[in-house]
Amino acid sequence: MSKWTMGAMGMLACGSLVACGGATQPPIAVADSLQTCEGGIARNDAELTAFAHCGLISGDLAVTAVESLAPLAELRAVRGTLTIAHTRVDDLTDLRSVASVGRLELRDNDQLSSLEGLAQLQAAREVVIHGNPELRTLAGLSGLRELERLSIQQTKLYSLHGLENVSKVNELELLGNRKLIDPRALNQMRQARTVIIRQNPRLCAGFGLLSGLQHTERVSVSENVALDRSAVQTLLEIKPQTTLASR
Repeated sequence: MSKWTMGAMGMLACGSLVACGGATQPPIAVADSLQTCEGGIARNDAELTAFAHCGLISGDLAVTAVESLAPLAELRAVRGTLTIAHTRVDDLTDLRSVASVGRLELRDNDQLSSLEGLAQLQAAREVVIHGNPELRTLAGLSGLRELERLSIQQTKLYSLHGLENVSKVNELELLGNRKLIDPRALNQMRQARTVIIRQNPRLCAGFGLLSGLQHTERVSVSENVALDRSAVQTLLEIKPQTTLASR
């Protein structure tokens, strides 16, 4: 694992991200006592210690099968993908300093119950949440405003609380969320180029279903057996490429 220390005293390592629409996010400053690290894979707690004191990951970092994320307590930014998968962590408190990522992927963490540790996260191109059976809320993602992709798949979430501030997404996916009832957190979304809502059998449009959406190019709503067909008819009015099959 290769690492590069910072330059002269007082220098800052800054990383910038491009949000959807081409807007550049403010640079993330990393204190000079920290390091810029190349990235890599940590497959256990011992391997993760190699990333202690990393302030910026210049590539991708994949963390799997660990019991603690404590070595990442000083991490500020990941330019590539930060993957947390198949771990035994129950919260993301140790990621409390992370302000920007290229892509955040949380996959099949059996004990993960809270994202509140991500409260400092202000910039991401993509967020993918897949599985995580104990996760009950997305609170912690409230700092996000625009995303290239937001994908919520095969979770046991009852609501999407935590996403209320997301106003623009290029690609939105809600797939196979068997317990998802309440989608109202997305009612503030104004733009979404592609929307796919599929196999969410308890989804209830009584809370509002993308009611604030003003512009999109493609919407596919299918195999959501509890969703009243009439409740999503308004999507057809401004979205000529909509595919609608509520049953």
